[in-house]
Amino acid sequence: MENSKNQKDRYAPEKLMQYHAAVAIVENMEKQNLISARDRRKMLTVLTRKYGFDSGSIFAA
Repeated sequence: MENSKNQKDRYAPEKLMQYHAAVAIVENMEKQNLISARDRRKMLTVLTRKYGFDSGSIFAA
């Protein structure tokens, strides 16, 4: 039961919005040439792990 609850919490609307806001910031930083494409990939990997998404998830960037 606990695993099922964690799965649902992972995809809570607030968490998805926070994740996608952070992704948008990272993507804007790359567009402004503040970070490289390599840095963007690393940062997106960190965000995906932080928010508990699998790398193959439809919610992951």
